[in-house]
Amino acid sequence: MIACDLVRCLSAFFTAWYLVVLALPPLHRYFDIVFLAVVVSIGGAFLTYVWPRKYVFEVGNRRVVVSGRAAMLADALTHQLPLVLVLVLTTYAFDVRKLAASVGLIIVYCVVAGGNLRETYQL
Repeated sequence: MIACDLVRCLSAFFTAWYLVVLALPPLHRYFDIVFLAVVVSIGGAFLTYVWPRKYVFEVGNRRVVVSGRAAMLADALTHQLPLVLVLVLTTYAFDVRKLAASVGLIIVYCVVAGGNLRETYQL
């Protein structure tokens, strides 16, 4: 079980980082959003179906528990739907620089979130 305030918890997940990149079209010039979408989709599916956990977010005075079907819905909306939309709505042209920047983003995430990765994902 993970308990934390909403902003700190969401920024600890790579999905939030990816959704920021996806929501800001000027960043699409620098990052391979298809590669990031696939990484997030596979990671989300793994954490939802293979390694399920209970996540508790504190929003104001309320505690929101995400597990079971709620976790599956959250996975569908935040991991799988963005992948489908990216695959359907974008034209893909492989670019080594974009791929390198995307891998760099993942490395930066691991460095920034470093000590909290075990806690965030309960590894």
